[in-house]
Amino acid sequence: MRIYRDILKQAWAILWHYAWLWPLGLILAFAGYGNEYNALLKTANQIDTQNGFMGATLGTVGGQDFLTIWQIIKNNLAGSSAAIIWGLILIIILALLIVWLILICQAALIHVVTKINQGKSINLWAALVEGATHAWPLFALRLITRFAVLIILMMAILPFILVTLVSPFGATGITGLIIVAFLIFVPLSLIISFVAKYASAYIVIYRETWFRSLIRALNLFGRNWLVSLEMAGLLFLINILVNIVFSFIPNTIQLRIISLLTDFNLLTLFKSLPIILLVLAVNIWLAVFTYTAWTLLFLKLQTGPVVPKLVRLTSEIPNYLSSLGKTKIKSPTKTKRNGK
Repeated sequence: MRIYRDILKQAWAILWHYAWLWPLGLILAFAGYGNEYNALLKTANQIDTQNGFMGATLGTVGGQDFLTIWQIIKNNLAGSSAAIIWGLILIIILALLIVWLILICQAALIHVVTKINQGKSINLWAALVEGATHAWPLFALRLITRFAVLIILMMAILPFILVTLVSPFGATGITGLIIVAFLIFVPLSLIISFVAKYASAYIVIYRETWFRSLIRALNLFGRNWLVSLEMAGLLFLINILVNIVFSFIPNTIQLRIISLLTDFNLLTLFKSLPIILLVLAVNIWLAVFTYTAWTLLFLKLQTGPVVPKLVRLTSEIPNYLSSLGKTKIKSPTKTKRNGK
């Protein structure tokens, strides 16, 4: 049984044979979807460097876009009341539109992968129309899961905040609490992420309500938690390998990108365009590949129980050693019979 290998191969084939899915990946890549590992690492770094509870919370729950919005709101507090009110209204409207577009793309990608797996034809416009019908349940699911992550994060780093205010233990005590908080927060956040992925698939594929989807997703994860962890580990390794490859980008090119962001001009744009397009393309491919792999795993779990790789390895090792011993004993006999 080559469960993960077949899923990853099929996800790779869909990525390259259906290039019209890349615009969906563009939206999801900018939103940071399917890349919760980097979000957790950024949060750990923010907590470790003591950049503030609000910054770490918003950075994890909503991503860097919410951090930017929060900074804009703080900067505008010095302005007039009318400007602050209108600014908040515009920010809320813009944020809702962006979230709405992201959810439509998420549902559309899940729908497309399901149709492709069933051998049915589908196009981008039909997928977007179908995705729009599931935006509201996905929005409710996203609110619930983000709120759950926020509560877990607040509970995890509350001791760190208290020690920072009182600091009776010194730096050693604070470091220990940071480690404990991170070890509590990461597993629970990943569990919520897995459940949210499965619940999203139930909403799009089976047209369940967000509440019913959440219950079914919890049940599915409870029965396949090790399979989910193994899939997440494989995708995490793929992300690490991609990041390692991009770590060899020369510093001059990285500095050129930074200079483009700080001091825009056409000459710098043309010089930096190839590497910018490459980085953008890789992020789009990773987003489509990750969502496709999770959707294919969900569809596989619907067909019956999936035995985790660790369990299969554990059960196959004795059989493998036994068959190896038998082969060594039988080989001389076979040679003797051939000689006859």
